Parts: sequence; structure tokens; C-alpha cells
Amino acid sequence: MQNEKDVQPHKLRPLLGRADITWMVIAATLGGGLFTLLTPAIEVAGSAILLVIVLNGLLALSTSICYAKLSEAMPDVGGGQQWIRKGMGSFWGHTTGWVSWLAHSVACGIYAISLGFY
Repeated sequence: MQNEKDVQPHKLRPLLGRADITWMVIAATLGGGLFTLLTPAIEVAGSAILLVIVLNGLLALSTSICYAKLSEAMPDVGGGQQWIRKGMGSFWGHTTGWVSWLAHSVACGIYAISLGFY
């Protein structure tokens, strides 16, 4: 049996490179967002749809820049939940984790609907 001081914590090795992650994000955005939600978005926004797409692109760009800077400053597993927990405490970190899980569940539902369309 090993002593506690002999046991080292496990570290996750990054297997995906920057290009892999970039293409995954582009594919998810196009598949779940653009192809599935474009028709309902045109029905709501009408002729302002191009402006809406540009503004959403700017919002997504600012979010991705924040994620890039935070992951560079705190390179550990956990993402947004970890950053909120460290900055605002365990309650808000826990809540953020659950809200993130819910948002990803909704996104998976949109992907399933998209697959059904095709």
C-alpha cells in the first residue's frame, strides 16, 4: 500500500489542439444555430436579420476572448464554473455549473432537432 505522500494528483492531458477546438466551435455554431434557427430568426427579425447576425457574432467574439484570457490565466479543469467559484464563492460557482449544464442540455436538444430536419 502506498503512503499518502507517494500518491500524486492526476492531471488531465490536453489532447485537442487549438485548431481542433476552433473547428468544433464553428461546427456547433453552424449546425445548431445557423441551420436550425435561421428561419425562426428571420420570422422574428425580418429584414434586420443581417444586423442581428453581426451583433450576435460580436457578442460571441467578446465571450470567446474572455474565455481565452481566463483559461490562459487559470489553466485548470472546470472552465466558467471554476472561474466564478474562485471569484465569487462556492454557491455561485455551483449555481453556474448547473446553469451551464442546463444550457448544454438545451443545445443538445437543438442538435437533435437539427438532425431530424436532415
